[in-house]
Amino acid sequence: MPGHRTAAGVVQVVTIDGMPGVGKTAVAVHAAHKLSRRFPDGQLFVRLRGHASGQLPVEPGDALTGLLLADGVAPRKIPAEAEAREVMWRDRVSGRKILVVLDDATGTDQVRPLLPGAARALVLITSRRRLAALPAALSLTLGVMDAGEAAELFVRASGRTDLLRADEAVTRVVELCGCLPLAVNLMAGQLKHHPSWTAAHLALELESAGNRLAPMHAENLSVAASFDLSYRNLGKEQKRLFRRLGLHPGTDIDAYAAAALNGTDLITTRSLLDELFGYHRTVMTTHG
Repeated sequence: MPGHRTAAGVVQVVTIDGMPGVGKTAVAVHAAHKLSRRFPDGQLFVRLRGHASGQLPVEPGDALTGLLLADGVAPRKIPAEAEAREVMWRDRVSGRKILVVLDDATGTDQVRPLLPGAARALVLITSRRRLAALPAALSLTLGVMDAGEAAELFVRASGRTDLLRADEAVTRVVELCGCLPLAVNLMAGQLKHHPSWTAAHLALELESAGNRLAPMHAENLSVAASFDLSYRNLGKEQKRLFRRLGLHPGTDIDAYAAAALNGTDLITTRSLLDELFGYHRTVMTTHG
């Protein structure tokens, strides 16, 4: 398995990236549970809040404090300087078989100080960005489900024994959800908690909604909010291109057409498209 080289050895690193709601955290946690027996010296989970509503991303120094506390270090013994915490963290886990999940990272700069300097460690990182600055890591990009998988998830999550994955209404609902796991789960939850509703009712609601994302919510969780958090993190030029791409009637566009649509030269447009691609925003254009 690829890894990230440090002064103390090669840390095995896997990055899991993808658009909002595609199931990155679920995959990382599931993998961690499956692999936990291989890492008897500890399993740690850090939520980095790269895209948390109303909260700022966790600073690496604060994340290191959390890791050290979780590893049994007394608060009074944790150094005040972030660099010293990084040294202490790597010294403590050197030679140990540990598994660390770093969830919802903003980018490589946030996670690099948290990587253990131990060749026997495994780090699973989830992020909406492709972490290209960790080239030695094994990269796994999650896409949306295929229609059959999405229909099966919808039926299972709805708890309805009268539904079949091949039902026309089920197929239509998951298509309108873009086969995005978060959206499928939210709509299935609505069906589960409204016994009088049908899948056909949900399909009609989605088809008639002026904003298709609006019905995809439950309490403080929504598809629209997840997408909006990603949009806020884009730069001004990226935001403008993303909005203009939404004017394109098709699901595919090349750099020449995008440049004409955006009113920018080809080199600039290609750079902006690459940035959006790295942040999974071009995928959202199709499925949002």
